[in-house]
Amino acid sequence: INNNINNNINNNNNNNNCNLNSDNQLSANGTINSEIQTRYLRTKSRSSTNRRREERSNDELGMELDELSELSEEEVGKRKKTALILGSSGCLGAAICQHFKTNHDFSIIGADLVPPKNQDSDTVDAFLTLDAATSSSLVDQLVENMCSLYSYNPTDEDNNTKPVLDAIICANGKFSMDPGGGTSSNDIIENAEDDNLLRVHETMMMANYYPVVAAGEIARRFMTLDNGLFIVIGATAALMPTPGMQAYGASKAAAHHYVTTLGTISGVTLSGQHKTLRSSKTARKQRKNNPYLDQMTAIGLLPSILDTPQNRKSLPDDDFNKWTKVDDIAREIGYWYENPLLRPHSGSLVKAVTRKISVENDDIIGKDFKTEFQVVR
Repeated sequence: INNNINNNINNNNNNNNCNLNSDNQLSANGTINSEIQTRYLRTKSRSSTNRRREERSNDELGMELDELSELSEEEVGKRKKTALILGSSGCLGAAICQHFKTNHDFSIIGADLVPPKNQDSDTVDAFLTLDAATSSSLVDQLVENMCSLYSYNPTDEDNNTKPVLDAIICANGKFSMDPGGGTSSNDIIENAEDDNLLRVHETMMMANYYPVVAAGEIARRFMTLDNGLFIVIGATAALMPTPGMQAYGASKAAAHHYVTTLGTISGVTLSGQHKTLRSSKTARKQRKNNPYLDQMTAIGLLPSILDTPQNRKSLPDDDFNKWTKVDDIAREIGYWYENPLLRPHSGSLVKAVTRKISVENDDIIGKDFKTEFQVVR
């Protein structure tokens, strides 16, 4: 894998028309959190673990792993876990790469339009250069690069080098206002990147939605049969109307719809509507034809404003303490991977909320900020 890194980086296409990383992912303003009505705050208690174990029946789990996988249980245990991170060169993507490699001993495959920064290159074992000029070819690019990376030929029945991914994380993202949609004197709010509305919509879809669809196709081909994890980084703003940034909101809402729909046919689903859809004839047929779906958990993770250098530059007067740290996002995803029984149900949209809390420690009373993760759908 390491031998491919330099070759991929040297062949990098410097097309910057559409940035897959999430440095520029913003919300409209700081009032979004108060307008979202959350129904459930996930707790990591022993009782919730027991409840999920009780509901995880044999029918929900489906066929056993040893009947489906080409690998034996012993081989699965010995194989090093691998994650594909889309948008790996952005601040959030780089933080996820770092966390999974350092804390979970993963092999990391990064994918983005631009290569990782020098300080992040050690956290990526292989890098797949993508070309956003033709969005419809994203799937072909990823599949071809994955097969080349592992010297895998899908048409060769005797070839046993098929890639296996344990986690696919879509950390890609881009933000832009609609043409003429801003009301602030701040340049990033006042001026859209393009004065053509249709082009802005297409750019947002190429950055925020099409990579998610491509990642879903990669999951269909390469996701493990053993508790795979599929994560899409959405946006809190897209849970409501987004005046002045319809293109951005629509692209993120499309990503939300994709992951919630995928979740209704995969993994363990506890909520009433999702549970009903999961038992439908269509869902059962899809799981039968795609065994990886039976244990895979698909989750949308929705921050408001990420604390990145680009966002600080764009909104210098905001209170950065209220922004969500990229390391908090990375840690939560890592926790979900390590604890399949404590994951939100497949198809969930989980909002990251960073707020001020009271702290009492060694007779010291003060205020601090903490990020909580709330299931909103």
